[in-house]
Amino acid sequence: MTELVVRKDLRAELGPVRDQGRRPTCLAFAASACHEHAQALQAPFSAEWLYYHAVKREGGQPEDGCAPSDVCLVVAEDGQPFETAWPYHTHVEAPWTPATDVGELFRADEVPCAFAFEEVAREVESDRPIVLGLYIGQTFRAPAVIGGEARVVDDSDDIDPESGHAVLAVGTGVLDGDDVILVRNSWGARWGVGGHAWLSRDYLERRALAAFGFKARN
Repeated sequence: MTELVVRKDLRAELGPVRDQGRRPTCLAFAASACHEHAQALQAPFSAEWLYYHAVKREGGQPEDGCAPSDVCLVVAEDGQPFETAWPYHTHVEAPWTPATDVGELFRADEVPCAFAFEEVAREVESDRPIVLGLYIGQTFRAPAVIGGEARVVDDSDDIDPESGHAVLAVGTGVLDGDDVILVRNSWGARWGVGGHAWLSRDYLERRALAAFGFKARN
């Protein structure tokens, strides 16, 4: 029998889980949800806008993905509009050019976070979701669902440096005696349970590569 003690759960303060499709836009989705929470909004921000401007800061192409530093600069300097300004598409539309009349732009500053379990948990328990960059493995792609809870445990697989993926830490707890962090993915609601799963301490600490949050501008 699965025993879960929830310490913090921010899911009710966020909008619906989204689906990035087959594009390398996980970081834009995780950061967008994090930014929405910082602004105390549940209306989605444009992940397409954020991804486009982050990629262009590196001089990249639509299939290249983006870096945390560029995402944070876009949110801080360029700002981010609502999803309705430039809706996301699961394929790149040609020409890939940003919308012009986007309405209000929201800005927030990066809140650095060490990617140690305790630091991430502390931020989440202080009502700040944290974007996590992870080197994912097979157990992440198909979380085990036991007793109605999805969990991702560490495995013995070698770290694949090409397996980087971003999620949003939105909860903390103890699952069957182990400290865990709840993450929100961007692979739709069918992943895990409703698009969420609990990560073990070992998984996060062995596979984390980046962590940050946002603080809205006053």
